[in-house]
Amino acid sequence: MIKDKICFLAENNKFKEVDPESAGIMNLVTGSELIMSRTGSKVNMCKGIRDLRREERELGKQEGIKEGIKEGKKEGIKEGMEKGSLDMLARLVAKGTISLTEAAEEANLSQAEFRLKTGI
Repeated sequence: MIKDKICFLAENNKFKEVDPESAGIMNLVTGSELIMSRTGSKVNMCKGIRDLRREERELGKQEGIKEGIKEGKKEGIKEGMEKGSLDMLARLVAKGTISLTEAAEEANLSQAEFRLKTGI
């Protein structure tokens, strides 16, 4: 990524200070609005690079949160379906429609595990 390359160059002092035209081109190419400090005829890229890195970290954090929510919903749906199935099997056992052994086998659990999870 272009932004990563600019960060690398700035950190290694190759482009720590550049002329204003080069700084403008870097902003244009990266689509950034880097805020840079001027010292004479040079532009110091350090603040701009720090801001750019902070922005990238924030974007990564937001993406991570979105992915976490998505995965959490999937897991919640899965757990809800499993609980619903166990509850249904437990009701069938309580009514005498199926045996505990049959219910446990259907749930892929031992009888002890089925009892523990359903409270029968």
